[in-house]
Amino acid sequence: MRRRLPWLLVLGVLSVPAAAGQRLEGRLHWARVVELSVPVSGVVAEVPVRPGQRVARGGVLLRLDQRGFRAAREAARARLAGREADLEEARRERDRALELYERTVLSDHELQLARIAHTQAEAAAAEARAALVRAELELEYATLRAPFDAVVLERRAEPGQTVSAALAPPVLLVVAEAGRMALHVPVASDVAAALRSRLGDGGFRVRIQDREYPARLQALRPAAGGKGEGVVAVFVAETGDDRPWPGTPAEVILP
Repeated sequence: MRRRLPWLLVLGVLSVPAAAGQRLEGRLHWARVVELSVPVSGVVAEVPVRPGQRVARGGVLLRLDQRGFRAAREAARARLAGREADLEEARRERDRALELYERTVLSDHELQLARIAHTQAEAAAAEARAALVRAELELEYATLRAPFDAVVLERRAEPGQTVSAALAPPVLLVVAEAGRMALHVPVASDVAAALRSRLGDGGFRVRIQDREYPARLQALRPAAGGKGEGVVAVFVAETGDDRPWPGTPAEVILP
């Protein structure tokens, strides 16, 4: 069964309220849009999504060819196994040298050499462990996943395309978060002052077509351009699995 995912939208307000219970008309727009890329170089092997498709958080959006990354990981594992074997041998030699030194059979210089060899083996093993972590991370980064429940807006990558991390990473996909709407309401300074005590509170409602959704006051921001005393009140409402499209008329109702 396919999971129905919600849509994340912004409601652009067309009128300004002041009275309780007044309805503010507006239209829906995307609220949170993210451009995605990968921090590693490679060749695109798969792009299993298309614009308009809904993807759950963690769902695969794009994969680079995995073969080189897997080979690098296996090589790093082999190097680590060798360095750990060297470390174990150096540890035995150090302990043996210490025992002989206590029996006055070994000189100070020979004991010090055994200790240095053990320290160097420890450093080599630590470096090999770090290299394995890097290889595993690069393999993980070679798969681009949805950072949240999302809808794909743009697909800018195709199989066979080369991606270079040495340059500015190209935008491969553009997605929008799903599940909430943000309603931006321009209000006068006196109205903003009255709303300030309601920051973080619920009790507001957003109506889209024949459905209403509870909303809360998330923020009060200066109006665009910074001119005058205008303030934008930002209300956030959860739409769940409902999927209103951008441009759909909607309204907010003040309590």
